[in-house]
Amino acid sequence: MMISAQLPDQPYAGVILSFEESKFGVTLGGYLKQPPKTDEEFRLIAKTLPQPHIHEFLLSAKPISDLNTYRIPLQVSNRFDRSDNMPSHLVTLGDAYCRFDPLYGQGMSVAALEAELLGTELKNMKDGGELSTFHNRFYAKLVKLTKVHGIWRLLNPLDILI
Repeated sequence: MMISAQLPDQPYAGVILSFEESKFGVTLGGYLKQPPKTDEEFRLIAKTLPQPHIHEFLLSAKPISDLNTYRIPLQVSNRFDRSDNMPSHLVTLGDAYCRFDPLYGQGMSVAALEAELLGTELKNMKDGGELSTFHNRFYAKLVKLTKVHGIWRLLNPLDILI
């Protein structure tokens, strides 16, 4: 079950996931909010969700671990296209180039698009002599690709509460 946040009025989202051995995990996420410090605070956040299902589930559930908090303070894009001293014959992809918030699930998709772009650009290369400047052209195109396909929330961190 998943209940999405609806900003700005509803800053919290929640999900219940099933695991092996009839166990479940409950995750709550809040935009620009402090994470709860106790199980009671966790349940109070679940109570604020627009549907009651996660809160009702928690009322009858028995915790099997302590409350854990995972914070995503910001997303990162390394602008190698702006660097004058990048090593030639080296390019970065995936999280080494830009790191997305995993809640949105676009990191692997964007990494696959980056790899596809790399393959296309290598195929279009006329000769090996272009390798010394290849990274400059590649990074210029990579910036455009990640801006189009990425959801950047540099100023709006998300806390995932587990």
